[in-house]
Amino acid sequence: MRKITKTTKALILFGAAMIATAGVVQADGHLGKIKERQEAMKAVGGGIKIIVETAKGKRAFDAAVIKSAALTIKTNLEKAGPLFPEGTGEDSGIENRAKPEIWLDEEGFAAALKTAIAAADNMAGVAKMADLMPALGQLGGGCKGCHEKFRAPKK
Repeated sequence: MRKITKTTKALILFGAAMIATAGVVQADGHLGKIKERQEAMKAVGGGIKIIVETAKGKRAFDAAVIKSAALTIKTNLEKAGPLFPEGTGEDSGIENRAKPEIWLDEEGFAAALKTAIAAADNMAGVAKMADLMPALGQLGGGCKGCHEKFRAPKK
């Protein structure tokens, strides 16, 4: 029978600690990505709220406010795009609503995100109230295109 030396035991323990630490680092990295994208999407929601309130007449139409809200949406959608690395879905053990379809249909997800970004960019160019509703319909469709397929409902 082979005797395990203190050095061998130390190396085994060191290796196990490194593996455990890698798992913690990955979980922390995933948590960071998930939190970042959730914050970006909250900012998107804030921009949408301003535009919808304007469309409903709860706010006076102001092209500069619409542009600012639309650019907030666009910037945060662009920011959120890379914050969906594999392993950060609802099966990550970290509460979030990202469905597996994001990684099963990466091209579809990228296309849906691109459509929403283009709609936000279009909204940024709205200069009069008459153009708000068509642009809002396009933006809503862009959001819906992602949410229906790639976001799980609230639990």
